[in-house]
Amino acid sequence: KRITEQIEEQLKLIEKKFPNGKVIAYFQNFTNTYSDAMYLRKIYNEALKHPRVIGLAIATRPDCLENDILEVLEEFNNRCFLWIELGLQTLNDEVGEIINRQYTLSTYIQACKKLNKRKIKFVTHIIVGLPNENKDDALNTAKLAEEYGTWGVKIHLLHVLKNTVLERFFLAGKIKLLEEDDYIERVSQILITLSPKTVVHRITGDGDKKNLIGPLWSINKRNILNKLKKLE
Repeated sequence: KRITEQIEEQLKLIEKKFPNGKVIAYFQNFTNTYSDAMYLRKIYNEALKHPRVIGLAIATRPDCLENDILEVLEEFNNRCFLWIELGLQTLNDEVGEIINRQYTLSTYIQACKKLNKRKIKFVTHIIVGLPNENKDDALNTAKLAEEYGTWGVKIHLLHVLKNTVLERFFLAGKIKLLEEDDYIERVSQILITLSPKTVVHRITGDGDKKNLIGPLWSINKRNILNKLKKLE
């Protein structure tokens, strides 16, 4: 579907709660800088032509930011409100190999430097509870992201879905999922440590209920939010 069609479909979903306000077009799923510069310029332009769209959020990988793509992003950064999302997940490269990330921490750091040079805001994704990670890995990942200029963070909970490699690991007893209190403790340490200037976009996540193996407590997001709030 054309970008305009997709935007219209999403606007219908929020019509009752948010009938007239401006929005940011979020290029979310997959790697949204993994194409040629001409095509990317075309789809970003189409999104911005919509009368309610005032900005762009573009999710991608740190290893998909070649110079011609960065030039396109810089162009749009000068035209509208823009941020890029980078999936770091963990600073631990050994854990990165286990989850098949396919790039190292140094690649993320280089991406940060490229974006900073062009004054492009970026958000870093962090997963808490990854296989074989140390208890402080997620906290140290957040610290490192902030050190290299991340504008915001998105904190996710590791969850297992049906018909995935992770499910096979879980059923074989190779990974252990976090209990709710342990997750809340780790996230609270991240929130306490981050600068007040760092924008926290997300503090938990869950999978589709039909396919979720665990942890099942992750379905109740409101409960997680309330428990974190009580720690203030």
